[in-house]
Amino acid sequence: MTDDFCSEIRRKYPQFYSKMVGYSDDEIEKIEKLYGVEVTGQLRQFLRCAGRSAGGLVGDDTITLYRNAWTVRSHVALGFRLINDLQDISAWEYISNPFPFSIIGETQYYYVRTGSKSHNKDIVYHYNEDESSVESTNMTLFDFLRRIINAQGVDENRIVCRGELLIL
Repeated sequence: MTDDFCSEIRRKYPQFYSKMVGYSDDEIEKIEKLYGVEVTGQLRQFLRCAGRSAGGLVGDDTITLYRNAWTVRSHVALGFRLINDLQDISAWEYISNPFPFSIIGETQYYYVRTGSKSHNKDIVYHYNEDESSVESTNMTLFDFLRRIINAQGVDENRIVCRGELLIL
């Protein structure tokens, strides 16, 4: 599959692509400052294309960025909680400015590392709160999203969720 995830979605799922909403480059700069992260690579492409909404292709039950009720405070608190949990288990090599974007089953956190010490910023990491463990998924962000889409299936009647990372 191509590395251009947005083009892939446009080709495979045009009915969803037309409803996707992303962030502008100026807004991404604000996100970087507000959250203390460096948005590059696949994360940047994802936020540009579908950072606010995947147009119903994926819902907010999986991608926390799409949770309408979440404020900046909610997202920042999630990031701090993740950092604290990783520090509690001495997982120092997995911290490096995490940007959590998915929670599955309320205890399975998925994030990318955005810090300058991160070797591959496109790789998704998994923190299992139940087991107090963290590991690389060995999937890029786009691979992870493809897996979510395949697991959830395509449902044209899924509610279109839209979140916001900038509204205080």
